[in-house]
Amino acid sequence: MEIIKNILVIDDDSSDRVLLVRSVKRVSGTIKVTEAWDMDTAETQLRKRDYDCIFLDFELGSINGLTLLKIILGKRLTSAPIIILSGVNDPVLMLECLRAGAQDYLLKAEINSTILARSIRHAKERMDLTHQLRYIAQHDQLTGLANRETFLSGVSLAISRVRRHGMHFAVFFLDLDHFKDVNDTYGHDVGDILLKKVANRIQSSVRESDIVGRLGGDEFAILLDDLKTKETIIEIAQKTLDNIGHTLNINGIDIKVTPSIGIALCPSDTDVADELLQYADMAMYYAKSEGRNKYSFFADEMRQLALKQSLIKKELICAIEREEFELLYQPQIEIETDKIIGVEALIRWNHPDRGLISPNDFIPIAEETGLILQIGEWVVAKACNQLQIWSSAGIITDQNFSMSVNISACQIRQGKTIDIIETFLKKKDFTNNQLVLEITESMLIEDIDRSVQALKKISDQGVSIAIDDFGTGFASFRHLLLLPLTYLKIDKIFIDKIATDQMGAEIISGIIAMAKAVNLKVVAEGVEHKEQLEQLQKMDCNRYQGYLYSRPIPIDKVTSLLTQQRSDFYTNETTHQ
Repeated sequence: MEIIKNILVIDDDSSDRVLLVRSVKRVSGTIKVTEAWDMDTAETQLRKRDYDCIFLDFELGSINGLTLLKIILGKRLTSAPIIILSGVNDPVLMLECLRAGAQDYLLKAEINSTILARSIRHAKERMDLTHQLRYIAQHDQLTGLANRETFLSGVSLAISRVRRHGMHFAVFFLDLDHFKDVNDTYGHDVGDILLKKVANRIQSSVRESDIVGRLGGDEFAILLDDLKTKETIIEIAQKTLDNIGHTLNINGIDIKVTPSIGIALCPSDTDVADELLQYADMAMYYAKSEGRNKYSFFADEMRQLALKQSLIKKELICAIEREEFELLYQPQIEIETDKIIGVEALIRWNHPDRGLISPNDFIPIAEETGLILQIGEWVVAKACNQLQIWSSAGIITDQNFSMSVNISACQIRQGKTIDIIETFLKKKDFTNNQLVLEITESMLIEDIDRSVQALKKISDQGVSIAIDDFGTGFASFRHLLLLPLTYLKIDKIFIDKIATDQMGAEIISGIIAMAKAVNLKVVAEGVEHKEQLEQLQKMDCNRYQGYLYSRPIPIDKVTSLLTQQRSDFYTNETTHQ
């Protein structure tokens, strides 16, 4: 018999033990047989070494074999297959033993070397299959980590130790930043390879005694047991961030992902398993809101924030169905002529109870939940339709007039938004370049290669691209040369200093000069004072927008401004004639 080297025989009848040992030796002379005659000697032998197979007599003095079988398995004294030996041919008893965890049930009167060899082989095969099925049931099949149920079971056991011995432990909830973009861009095969590599890096970041689990998708969890100091938690959290944050090469593609980690402590935060995971999840979302690639400890105020965000998410779903959104429009002024040369469409949520809600209060949640795709498509469609209305009515005739729409990273990388734009471009009265898609600088920095590829596809349709909030995301002018840009928008934080800070003014002057060197039109955002506008005029800035001219205003008011401007134009033309 290959593999089978050590067998334990548990039987209180010495004659039966002798006969069984002889039969086993006939199966293979290399098998070592150890004997036990009661529960105590059996437990002693099981704690001494591992066995490949165990024969257990059903009638063992005052304790029957079924009871001892349950004790052995309950105490996890062995993982070897157990074969019950009995003098009673009882199908009901046999089924009960098999259900309790035995791999076979043999009648003593029928035992010979052939039957023993077959029983040992089948018992080993059944036990191996049982272990495989148990492993599949307890582990994530992609990464080999503990699955959600197994991880929560480990947390529950750790809580029991805390209650008995006053220990402490931590739960990490880890989520990969922008992982959905990897699947959308490179496919799920690449995403799966990435998840396996990340799983290995998490394992290498923790101690051997810690449990790492995959909860689903790109969500992982870590159980750090028996902690002495908070410094140990911080050290492991930072090590995990550092290990995962390195660029991975998958099928020749360089991919950089970062994790956000939330941490909950037991017993200081809670001693309920589900709540620990929930609190760690809350802390993880807080880490994301703080810029991602960070770790954050749970604090009680996060509970209120999570409840608020959960409410907003539910209300956003209803808002999409009920079309509670509206667009306001902020005019862009051509500095040379002091005329409205474009507008930026800005979404607001017209909440039935709380009134007009700023996008700062709901767009981040929409991006995290994926609702931004539906909302963004509505904005694009609404803005394009409005540009169409103005063009058809003759309210705007200048082909340099632009309608600017803000686009998120996931909209750019998801094809449906591009399809909507292409549909509108086929049936419009305005020229394609009048539609301007504004992207943030930080979006470009996250993945410049994919951004270039996606934006070129849009630019090929004739649509103009603007880089928004320039100066806040550490993009370089090398990036500007790679992208199919038409406009560069200078962020308000620089404009605020233009009239009062010499260095600030020099920075803006340099940005404008370099932008013009690569044929970009420059738009200054957040202009609120006349002195700022005067400085921008001297620097040869093309356009500005801000409270100096107008706040974002409803469609009827901006239409009135454009109509009046058109009327003034014709009046001036007639006067000059």
